[in-house]
Amino acid sequence: MVAVIDFICIILFIYIAVVDIKEMIVSNKVLAVLLPLAVIKQAVSAADIGVILASTVVIAAIFTVLYYGMKGFIGGGDVKLIFVLSVWLGYPQIVVALYLAFIAGGVFAAGYLLFKRRRTVNKIAFAPFLTAGAFISFLACDAVLNFWQMII
Repeated sequence: MVAVIDFICIILFIYIAVVDIKEMIVSNKVLAVLLPLAVIKQAVSAADIGVILASTVVIAAIFTVLYYGMKGFIGGGDVKLIFVLSVWLGYPQIVVALYLAFIAGGVFAAGYLLFKRRRTVNKIAFAPFLTAGAFISFLACDAVLNFWQMII
């Protein structure tokens, strides 16, 4: 059952990423479907709900502060997407996913500025980077963590 839920979630996360690229919007309706799926997944997989809840609250608080404190840094839909990803992935996978997403997004923005010869980037769809980071973390979190330990 967990594998079926994960498959559905991955398809919906990809849908969110594609729509964000095209329209710069993260669908609340799709997030409203994803959140209960993520909760069911964690309940069925006998995950440590306390750890997931604590990490989700901390991450949601951090990104809510960033949203309100640094206007234009991250969109409201991205904050909601991060919340849902945090429930779906749990800790430490969400930390790996966010790290990868911000690195990839930063590299993309730097390349955009370099090749477009601009001083600023108006807006970049961030959901594709969040989705890619989540997918990599979902598949290879331990490998990424082991790599980080090896290079440190």
